Amino acid sequence: MQEHLTPELIGEYRARSLRDQTLLSVVAHLVTCAECRSKTAGIAAETRLADAMDGGHLSFEGLEALIKGGADGLDHVRSCEVCAAELTDLRVFAAEIRAEKKKPFRKAWRILVPVVAMAAVVLSVMLSRAVPEAAKVAVQPSIVASLHDGRELIALDQTGTLHGVSGIPAGELEQIATALRSGRIPTAVLRKDLARPQEILLGTGSATAELKPLMPVATLVSGETPVFRWTGPAEATRFKVAVYDADFNLVEMSPALATTEWTATRPLRRGKLYTWTVTASIRGAEVTAPHAPEPEARFRVASAEDAAVLENLKSANPVSDLRIALAAARLGLRDEAGAAITRLEQKNPGSPLVLSLRNSLRAR
Repeated sequence: MQEHLTPELIGEYRARSLRDQTLLSVVAHLVTCAECRSKTAGIAAETRLADAMDGGHLSFEGLEALIKGGADGLDHVRSCEVCAAELTDLRVFAAEIRAEKKKPFRKAWRILVPVVAMAAVVLSVMLSRAVPEAAKVAVQPSIVASLHDGRELIALDQTGTLHGVSGIPAGELEQIATALRSGRIPTAVLRKDLARPQEILLGTGSATAELKPLMPVATLVSGETPVFRWTGPAEATRFKVAVYDADFNLVEMSPALATTEWTATRPLRRGKLYTWTVTASIRGAEVTAPHAPEPEARFRVASAEDAAVLENLKSANPVSDLRIALAAARLGLRDEAGAAITRLEQKNPGSPLVLSLRNSLRAR
């Protein structure tokens, strides 16, 4: 309601056209507002106010006492037209209030009771659900490290709890948590037979800085037909790859190649050590790398058991490149671990965590 009744409401009240809650609100306001009562009675508020200030008329309290059955002031009312009109108005208001209290309020209460009850039930259910959820949010530990891996977001919170690792065996969780916490990939100790230099190398020609074996070098490979990659000078017209066993016997020779990548066509023996060279034809001369005093490009084919571990991880659903990187590095499959880190870099561009994992792998 406004501070005073509008002329429209006063007109409707005097015309007896108000209904239900509007009528009750107007009546309640008139009980407490003498100015609006005066307006509804058709007597100017200014005149009533002046008469009241003169002290020659009954107060509102005195008129109210007469309505309740009192006798004080009754003689004054009989001789005072103003107070008589005021008493009549108050008696009408009182009668209307009593009538409205019996009907609309009782009717409204019948309507409000089920509504209020339903609102209480709904509010109770909302609070029972919302409060625990709010409590969970309030105490949720912050994430200290995370990365996208396949379809999952793997995260480590400040309590050491891992998230997004459903389906991963419990035995691997500590390795994953350590990698996320430290930003390092633990690697197997490099075998001496993979890093040992050789003074006399297979092949002929002189070495050049632009010709260099890239992979596999000083690592294990999981497949029996590994992929060989190298860098070559722009002026090279063709390349050839030669693969030798531990006794320097030629195992396989590639055809002349125009690219810097070749996949072996004959299966190599698992668990065995191999050496390989690449020869480039440059301006009519042949140059072979690596060349003394550079170390040989050596690799070993992984055992069937180790290869199976990696293959199982690659066929898991979903595939986790972090798991592959950790397992490959632990088995000594450095190139496989590096390839998994590359895939993580593609899924997490610019991630400092993945860069740290890459650098730890390169450092070892």
